[in-house]
Amino acid sequence: LLLFLFYLYLQFQLLHLLLEVLLKSLLNIFVLNILQQLIFLNLLFIISSIPVITFGAGISSCYEVIKMWDKDIEINIITFYFQKFKRIVKKVLVLNIIMLILGILFIIIFIFLWNQEIILAKIILFPFLSSFLIILMTMSYYYYYVIDKIEEKNLDIIKYSFFKSLINIKKSFLPRF
Repeated sequence: LLLFLFYLYLQFQLLHLLLEVLLKSLLNIFVLNILQQLIFLNLLFIISSIPVITFGAGISSCYEVIKMWDKDIEINIITFYFQKFKRIVKKVLVLNIIMLILGILFIIIFIFLWNQEIILAKIILFPFLSSFLIILMTMSYYYYYVIDKIEEKNLDIIKYSFFKSLINIKKSFLPRF
């Protein structure tokens, strides 16, 4: 009887080790699969954002793909991504060109101010330009988030994202404690 109990104990230990190894390997496979999908999605984003003005459509398309993954809906990444990309790129093209021009203008003003000897100009304009840039960044975040959900005019979506960014600027940049 003692030998039989010892045998059962060994079988139980062996089964426990086997399940532990199996769970670790399944977890590794699951993690590697998710990592592979994210890397592939990143490559799609980089390829579609080579022309800088399609950057926003790439962000929105990536967001939509990740939202489908979160809902556990099986999708073909390439076809779903490019379907969303084609639909969104027409909507965000004008804003992306404006954002690109504003970004270049901001860099030119920043370089011009940096080379100035007038400290008062740096003290007054740097906070203004920095706050403008922060508002622009949060506005673009809300714009690209909302663009596929609301069937409104571009100007109305820009207004909505501007006010939403002003209301939630603290939540957008400060960590929650």
